[in-house]
Amino acid sequence: MSAGAGAYCPLYIDETTVTPAKWLEAIGESAEDFEYLAMLKDKVEKAEAEGKGGAAVEKAKALLVDGPRRVLAGMDGSNVAWDRHVDRDVADSVRREVLEAIEGR
Repeated sequence: MSAGAGAYCPLYIDETTVTPAKWLEAIGESAEDFEYLAMLKDKVEKAEAEGKGGAAVEKAKALLVDGPRRVLAGMDGSNVAWDRHVDRDVADSVRREVLEAIEGR
């Protein structure tokens, strides 16, 4: 059983289940986001190595720079608590844009 400091507990364990805390889930999602960006970077580098360019490649290159900036723009260190309102839709929107760019859309 979890007792004590609440938000600092990475896992909540009872007799039959283990439930990860929100921030532990967020760490996993950030690792996935990094992988998506790495996949997009690889795709851009491959396209350029093959002499392919165009609007889609330029858009993907811009997204590699601009996407993380947009996600982190609202983060100043004072808004990391889960009980404060933060627009986390930006991260989801950028994630969709990255996935669409990987798919070539």
